[in-house]
Parts: sequence; structure tokens; C-alpha cells
Amino acid sequence: MRADERTVAAAFAYAWWLTGDVDAATSAVREATGTAADGGGASGKAALLAAVRRHAIAARTLCPASELALLHDGHGVELDVAADLTGVDAADARVELAHGRLEALVETVRDDFAHPERLGGLAVGHPPDVAHARQCESCASVRDLLARGRRELSSVAAVPPPPGLAA
Repeated sequence: MRADERTVAAAFAYAWWLTGDVDAATSAVREATGTAADGGGASGKAALLAAVRRHAIAARTLCPASELALLHDGHGVELDVAADLTGVDAADARVELAHGRLEALVETVRDDFAHPERLGGLAVGHPPDVAHARQCESCASVRDLLARGRRELSSVAAVPPPPGLAA
């Protein structure tokens, strides 16, 4: 598969997060670029990430929520595509995304959450849940935590690839 430098960089960072090893991540990206179906745009990126995942690991290394949030927030993969890549049921993707964003926080969330049924909606900015958060202090604080978790994932997701990997 031919991929641009940004896509290869995202694939490498994903492989590194799955393996924790530069050499294993590099190998997974090289193998994936040799086997993934050629395609452009988002589908090409998704195909490459799926191939990287197959080549990088034999068993899940990240919890589904963390992996889903890393792909979506850290690498800009559409939520439904990220859910498919990570094996998360589409019906659970919003809640898993919320959990992944909360897991990304440095501090532990210790306060009780008054309306847990709104967690998924707050994670993806569902208008009725966002409107509710404007009136509910508990939901507003969780919305702030989710936004901070998203920023954390965006900042930690990038792991620079070794020189020449995208060639």
C-alpha cells in the first residue's frame, strides 16, 4: 500500500502504542504497507491501521476504551471506523470513547456522576446532553473532564516515526 507521510506517521504511532517498542512498530508498519489493500482517503488509512494492528500484536494490548479513544482523538479516525478496528460494538462506541477519554486524564475522577446515562452523549457532543450540562453542575464537570481527556490523547498520540519509514 502506498501511503503519505502523515498516514504512515499515524500508523507508526498506533503500532508503537500497541507494542511499546520502536523496532516492533517499525516492522509492523513495513509489513502492513506491503499487505494492506491500496486505497486513498479515510478508507486507505483505516485499511493501513487494520493491517498494522494485525502485524503488531497477536492479542489485545490496550483496553478497548483506550484504543478507541487513541484512534479517534489521537489520530482522527472516524468513531465508527475506530470502533470497527478495535472490535467495539457500534452501539457502545460513544460510551467506550467517554471511558477512554476519562482514562487519559492524569488525575482520577473521584466525584460521583449524577447522570451516567449522559456519558456517551457528552463524549460526542450530543446536543441534548450538552444542553443538559449547561444546567447540571455534575454533567458540566464531566464534560470538562472529557474535553481535557481528548486534549491529552491528542498530545500523547504522536510518536515520531524513524527516519525513512514513509519512503
